[in-house]
Amino acid sequence: MNIFTKRGCIENLQREDIHPLEEAQGFRALLELPDHSYTVALISERAGKTPAYIAGRLRLTELISDVADAFLSGRLTIGHAVLIAKLPPEQQYEAFKAAFKSTRMTGGQTEILVPTRESALWIESNLLLDLQTAPFDRSDAGLVPDAGSCHDCTKRTGANSLLFPESAHDQCLDRDCFQTKIGAHVAVSIERNPQLIQISSAWRTHSNGVLGGGQYVEIAAKASRNGQGKLPPQRKKCPHIAKAIATEGATVEASSMSAPIPPVRRITLNRGKRANRRSGCERRLVSRRKSADRKSRREAACWPPSSKRSRLR
Repeated sequence: MNIFTKRGCIENLQREDIHPLEEAQGFRALLELPDHSYTVALISERAGKTPAYIAGRLRLTELISDVADAFLSGRLTIGHAVLIAKLPPEQQYEAFKAAFKSTRMTGGQTEILVPTRESALWIESNLLLDLQTAPFDRSDAGLVPDAGSCHDCTKRTGANSLLFPESAHDQCLDRDCFQTKIGAHVAVSIERNPQLIQISSAWRTHSNGVLGGGQYVEIAAKASRNGQGKLPPQRKKCPHIAKAIATEGATVEASSMSAPIPPVRRITLNRGKRANRRSGCERRLVSRRKSADRKSRREAACWPPSSKRSRLR
């Protein structure tokens, strides 16, 4: 590409009617010139845009085909497209589907695009993983040798401040790698301490020896009495206390923890009748049903209402 072609490309990129995806492809073409004469900073200067703007546009060229087609056809806004483009290809389709909400309108069932802010919150809650709360040592390159250290990884928000200027703390973009490291961390912890019991916050029954949320009670760090002068159940002393490790990587602060990054919890196992107790959600549901039944019986016993009974007389 000679100097005149380069100048024409820059002028073409400055058109007002250019589609953001076409603009992104133009920036990418300049960046991938054989002589490597263009950088993000130089493109920013020549195009009159900020480096963050150029970096965001360059990511648009990495959209998967389904998302790129929806963007070109006008189904996605530039805000949604940039949010999705920041994600790895394997997560882009999830974010793309979550950007639409099914609703019933006059013409029937249809999909509408959710606001950009709502889409951003969904991505942060479902796809981005907070590295500050990770139970494993982020600097340990030997935990998963193929992945290496988190500090040297580019698949995190902290590695690219141009793409993620709004990120207040470091977040992982590779969910599979994050879960692999948690699994390796749990395996190493159990190897060091075979007495550790594996627990999960999920209430479902586990078949691999992991205790579900209804099979244990977490012991609080400090025992303080409630307003009635009684200790709550999760703070009472129990002969079935044991140390456990959470398989999801969730952590708690407690004085009994023995590691600098707290992966270990003190729990009490539910035995006998305690294991058959309903969860709090189930108890509230049963209570509401009973209240509704009692109300229905009272209304049936008082039929017809007093106003109708006076007219009947």
